[in-house]
Amino acid sequence: MDNLQVRLTDRDKEMMTMGWIAGMIDADGCIGFQSRQRRGRTTREPYIDIASIVPAAIEMLVKSLNSLGLTCFVNKSSGTCRAIRISGINRCGRALARLKSCIFIKRIEAEATYQWCKSRQANKENLLFTKGETKCSKPNSGYTDKEEELVALVKHMKSDRNLRDYMPDPCWIMQDEEIVRTCVRAQDSGRNDLSTPMGEVTD
Repeated sequence: MDNLQVRLTDRDKEMMTMGWIAGMIDADGCIGFQSRQRRGRTTREPYIDIASIVPAAIEMLVKSLNSLGLTCFVNKSSGTCRAIRISGINRCGRALARLKSCIFIKRIEAEATYQWCKSRQANKENLLFTKGETKCSKPNSGYTDKEEELVALVKHMKSDRNLRDYMPDPCWIMQDEEIVRTCVRAQDSGRNDLSTPMGEVTD
């Protein structure tokens, strides 16, 4: 058994790469939507961010994403910290299609954002019409109720995680009953306004 060698297939290497990237998203990443005001209405762009103060980690992330056929850009304007970003409906949709099954901590945000990207892509295809020999796009009438619910779910999951992960620790360290009750109330208020149950986000 000491001389037994295991040869990794291309698929094994791909899965290892996907798992490593997903782990970086869970640990140091963020999945969300950037909102902008454009022509009198709010537009949204999905994004996936991963930050690190280790340049080698950023370089490896870029190479790993490129090996999976995924594109990103590097933000170098934040001091010692560097961040990569995958943005846009098509890029985020492709990335989450590959990575969401490996994401654990932020799985709900990953699944909800993926479903949002799929919905927008389908909506865009439905808006195409033919004028002569040219395909044109009709003006977008806005986001559907389901798309708005998915955006709200991602937002609430992020705020709920911040309350859950960061607020209890100082409370229990100080061992003060009133502080503990305050933190529990804050956590409950963060959870109670979830507009979409977690179980409703499905393929």
